Amino acid sequence: MILLSSLPSSGGGVITGSFKHVGDNILIYEAQYTLGDPTVGPWIDIEPFSSSRHFEIPGLPRGKDVWVRVRARNANGPGPWSDPATTMVT
Repeated sequence: MILLSSLPSSGGGVITGSFKHVGDNILIYEAQYTLGDPTVGPWIDIEPFSSSRHFEIPGLPRGKDVWVRVRARNANGPGPWSDPATTMVT
């Protein structure tokens, strides 16, 4: 499960997110977001992160719904994408 929050900023909306640890021997986490229909995308990659289960997506257009999904990657490759979570950018 992904928890999302929208934070106002001077340079556009910012989404912060966190999620529960899943899997073993995680090398990196990957995340993507879309402002479109989550069943078709397009999905935009967020810079992979390794040591934290928290992320930030800056510069989003206010008043739009954003959908986010994450997955873990280990030596065996990527796991499945999470179910998308959504929030409105403020």
